[in-house]
Amino acid sequence: MVNSLLTEEARAPIGRVVRMRRGIVTATDIAKFCSGIGEVGAEHHDEAAARALGYASIVAPPTFPALTTRPIPPRSGFLSDGQYDDAAPPGLGHLQTMLGGQDWTIHRLARAGEVIEERRTVLSMEEREGKTGPMAIVRSEQAFINDSGDKIETLISTLILRPPPPAIEASGSAGPIIQSEVIANLPQAGPDQLIVQPDMIQSFLFNAAIWAVHRIHWDVPYARSEGLPSTLIVGWNLANFIARLGKKIAPEGKRLNRINLSYRAIAHPGDILTCTAGDTEDGMRHVVMQNQRGTTNVIGRLGWE
Repeated sequence: MVNSLLTEEARAPIGRVVRMRRGIVTATDIAKFCSGIGEVGAEHHDEAAARALGYASIVAPPTFPALTTRPIPPRSGFLSDGQYDDAAPPGLGHLQTMLGGQDWTIHRLARAGEVIEERRTVLSMEEREGKTGPMAIVRSEQAFINDSGDKIETLISTLILRPPPPAIEASGSAGPIIQSEVIANLPQAGPDQLIVQPDMIQSFLFNAAIWAVHRIHWDVPYARSEGLPSTLIVGWNLANFIARLGKKIAPEGKRLNRINLSYRAIAHPGDILTCTAGDTEDGMRHVVMQNQRGTTNVIGRLGWE
């Protein structure tokens, strides 16, 4: 491919452990995370309730461990768009980044008080032609373990890096900024469904909990400058809504241990998001998330053990 994005410099991290960070799980961080995802389970908030359910202490919801190792750099550690300066491979920091998919294996829930180490390895990179030009697809693995060597979670992520599409002018033909009306009483969810409507405030709560500084998640004018109709709900939070469904429909005596998702369309604060579990295949149930306009935002599978 002419003028390949994936130069020798960009490919250098493939197969290497590129990041090792440590952090401690705290009850306060768990509470903030739960507020951002709408999780009210007593085991995440109350020590006695957690012990009554067989846990040694308050436990975090699935997908939480990555919060404990999120970097908190000074302002100089962020790019102008709010991204971490090491979010992209070397030489690709000028590209727009989008989350393509995430695959969690949850070995057990993280406990308040334990120290977690993250080891991130770049698995592969490839280049494809997209609507806005060439794009790079980067797959990486994050392994989260505690000081005793116990595996907590393993996360494989797919990151898409591409030139940003043309900006959308606020008064242009793209129409008004997307902002769905917040509905006080959502439709009744079926037994295999979870229906949520995260508004700007709940989106802020999650963004603040995980330090989602990327401006496309909180700065409407900036989001439109990158060709987006409005701010986006973080893909990680969409995964948490599906994880809540996985907890709701878990077979008796089993716990959620696998969340395998592909992000198909962006979601905005105010969208009504319906998560529905479908057929079982190879021991896992298919799941889909759709908004009130019928757009499929996420597809994937859930598993339990």
